[in-house]
Amino acid sequence: MKSIKLITLTLAPLMLATSVSAAVLDIRQEYLPRAHEFNPVNENATLVKIGGSSGNTFFGVQIVNKGKTLDTYALSSSEIQLGYRYHVNETHTLIPKIDFTSTSSGVMYTPQLGLQSNWDYGIFTELKYKHEITVPSNSTKYIKQKSQYQAKVGYKATKALTFQLEYDYHKGLDDQYYWDKHDFKHEIEFKTYYKVAPGITPYITFAGVPVGATVSGYQLRYRLGLLYSF
Repeated sequence: MKSIKLITLTLAPLMLATSVSAAVLDIRQEYLPRAHEFNPVNENATLVKIGGSSGNTFFGVQIVNKGKTLDTYALSSSEIQLGYRYHVNETHTLIPKIDFTSTSSGVMYTPQLGLQSNWDYGIFTELKYKHEITVPSNSTKYIKQKSQYQAKVGYKATKALTFQLEYDYHKGLDDQYYWDKHDFKHEIEFKTYYKVAPGITPYITFAGVPVGATVSGYQLRYRLGLLYSF
């Protein structure tokens, strides 16, 4: 797991050397009720992420721990993120970004490009393409790639309350299984954010995700989190 430590520390000099104008701490708990049927380690997951921005450049670092119970919790992945916001005009923003994710089985590189748009009446949208490249730590295994297409629509109902609906389509490019022995899967997620105080925003999400790569069922994924801006 040396690579996990390396990429986690990579961002530290950048954050120290850059004048960070805003920072956000994200703590999120996830529950997959049917994970125990196929991969119990995925039943519970805790994400801790801290991100910052300087001008139009933004960056972040996160870790995820997983386990069936707290006693079995272990580090699952570590990730650093780097992106840039290019404001085309008052409505549209192009967002190139890249994620570097490390796990015990390998390293993933995920370049992506998003188009974020703010419309009238509190409505906003985002279209994004991600291309994931997984380099296994075992040299006898092959590099695998995956395409991901994402669409979001959101509504800022009040200054405090925001709703968001997200759809993701994943397509394996190297004979991966994601759902019912298919090389693709669909995911749909509904999110609600509510700002309870300056800088403090709890949120909850519900998502329909596949139960496993070789079965046809879907399950409801629950996430509960807290954003703290400082």
